[in-house]
Amino acid sequence: MTSPSSSPPDPFADADLTWELERLYQDLATVKGQPLRNTEKRYLRGLLCGYGPEELAKKVYRQPKSLTSYLSRTLYQYVKELTGHEKLQNHGQISDWLEKYKRPRETHSSLKSRPEGSLPMEGVVHIERYFYFDKLKNIVTGDVHIHFEAPLSEKPKGRKE
Repeated sequence: MTSPSSSPPDPFADADLTWELERLYQDLATVKGQPLRNTEKRYLRGLLCGYGPEELAKKVYRQPKSLTSYLSRTLYQYVKELTGHEKLQNHGQISDWLEKYKRPRETHSSLKSRPEGSLPMEGVVHIERYFYFDKLKNIVTGDVHIHFEAPLSEKPKGRKE
């Protein structure tokens, strides 16, 4: 059972799957001249998850106009200065401007050992993860793609034709 003093789960925790948040927080703190507040970090994660100011306001229990005003005075200013942009037309631009803070798709290329009697594996394996956020259904969907290439020039040990 959860104690009354425990905090509710962060509805924007999925931002960490796609974004290099710590690096982004550090760079924005440099622009701001001091560390970001927890509230600023939370709102930034919400924006990076694709929530607009009105949807974000509902999630964090604030009035939309109040939140929009707060974002305009704080995060939007830091992001504009960090990225060198002058005018924010809509909240969707935040993700575009911060593209360099997106996590690279994971790619693994390693086959270090092979079981006895198997084919020699001097090939390459690529594993890529993709995450899709559906804020209307409040779900995240992930796909894993595996691609491998290996030569078939040698016969497995211990087998006869």
